[in-house]
Amino acid sequence: MLKKSSYLISRFFATTAGSLYGFAIIWWIQFNTSSSTIVGLVNAGFDLTAALSIFYGPLIDKHSFKQTALGASFLQAFWLFLLFF
Repeated sequence: MLKKSSYLISRFFATTAGSLYGFAIIWWIQFNTSSSTIVGLVNAGFDLTAALSIFYGPLIDKHSFKQTALGASFLQAFWLFLLFF
């Protein structure tokens, strides 16, 4: 079983990093577009992804950790490059 303190510390850092990442993306979009509509759509995308996790979670569990990590990194890079265009 996991040690409770190390698990809580890792969750703290993961949540903090995720929040900083989200803040940076939203700030960058707002700064470059000055459009609250686009910022709202990006926020909706973040929230929709989190809301749908109950459906794609079991699919992720069927694959190896390495495949999941590589696929997630590829998709993240793809979406970030798409944002620039």
